[in-house]
Amino acid sequence: MVFCRGARTAQALHAVLSAALPSQHFGLLHGEVPPDARDDALRAFQEEAVGVLLCTDVAARGLDFPRVRHVIMYDFPKDAPTFIHRAGRTARRGAGGLLTCFVAHADMPLYRQIRQGEAQPGSALQQSAGRLGAAPERRRRPPPRKKLASRTGS
Repeated sequence: MVFCRGARTAQALHAVLSAALPSQHFGLLHGEVPPDARDDALRAFQEEAVGVLLCTDVAARGLDFPRVRHVIMYDFPKDAPTFIHRAGRTARRGAGGLLTCFVAHADMPLYRQIRQGEAQPGSALQQSAGRLGAAPERRRRPPPRKKLASRTGS
């Protein structure tokens, strides 16, 4: 699943990907898709006839796709609850999953808030991150080496 902020972005990305990869099938789901076409897109994605679903937050809640292996946030969400709901489309019922986020400079404050929330014990963000798999540990820098004063003998 690839989440976009709006219908226009989802449509444009759908057109680009469909033209670039004509042998692949891409679904499209957003609020401006007519109900019949929306049902067809959901059914095709559920039955895996469509491998990638380009969507807006209309697909972030209330839908259960148990085999989603990867969620991509092409546009970063507007708030933390939306982040949780989007991320929750993968790694369901104990299955593994992957989450990829593209973060623009303007999204950095929310991104930092979400990353800090992951560290809060018992938080919804931490539980969501736990389902997606452990976040990579940050490597700690080793302490600086002490410089030994060189002695010169005369």
